[in-house]
Amino acid sequence: MKEPPFPTRDDIITGWIDLCHSEEGSDEYEESFWSCMLLDNLIDNFPLDSYKVILDILARDNSYCVVSATGMSLLVHLIGSHGEEVIDRLEHDVRHNSDLHNALEGIYNQGASDEVWRRVKKLVYTIN
Repeated sequence: MKEPPFPTRDDIITGWIDLCHSEEGSDEYEESFWSCMLLDNLIDNFPLDSYKVILDILARDNSYCVVSATGMSLLVHLIGSHGEEVIDRLEHDVRHNSDLHNALEGIYNQGASDEVWRRVKKLVYTIN
């Protein structure tokens, strides 16, 4: 019996970038939407691994649409669900990564603790 193909890390990154660059409702968007679902699952179950994938996405494509979508979707979910696990890494990495800083600029709080959210907002307003 042949095993079904599973997407690689590179496939996931490419799928997300393709999704960000496509028009909602288009064939390309529908064909790439799996990456969003898989990334949401990765964030829920493997927050530190998903954080590394987010950094890889931003390193590969720092266009406005990818940076803003990554912030408004993936980082909002990650910080809201696992802020305590990733805030120290965010504070370290944002100082050396302007694309990560830009992705954080437009996010909103969706479940982060008051302390984590205070630290995130401090990053947005004090680093650039």
